[in-house]
Amino acid sequence: MEIGKFSKESGLSIDTLRYYDKIGVLVPEKINNRRQYNNDDIAIVHLILKLKTCDFSLDEIRSILDMERIVEESVKDNHLQTLLDLKTTFFQKKMDMGKKMDDMITAAKILDKAITKLDQVMDNQSLIKQIMEAKNGD
Repeated sequence: MEIGKFSKESGLSIDTLRYYDKIGVLVPEKINNRRQYNNDDIAIVHLILKLKTCDFSLDEIRSILDMERIVEESVKDNHLQTLLDLKTTFFQKKMDMGKKMDDMITAAKILDKAITKLDQVMDNQSLIKQIMEAKNGD
């Protein structure tokens, strides 16, 4: 499908799709010099969006999406340092995500306590209101 239709289906703007193509994050097939997207590209967009919500940079996303080629070229050219650098980057990202997950769990626990406290206050207010209504009804 052409870029306009793919833009509507993917939720990404045409400018974003062109930019992703330019930097090599999402490179569609070219037919008659026109970008042609397919259903596999929709799956890639979903992955890109998930990784972006986890604070992956577009460079990191490109490395993940292009990892097979990077590995193949690095092994062929005996550039093992490239593989080590990539592994280090991915490992550090995973560690950062673990820290963020811990922080989010802590924040969720704080919110749970706040919600419980608000429930208690609201229950007490409701009880007070019922008592007052019953007293006024006498």
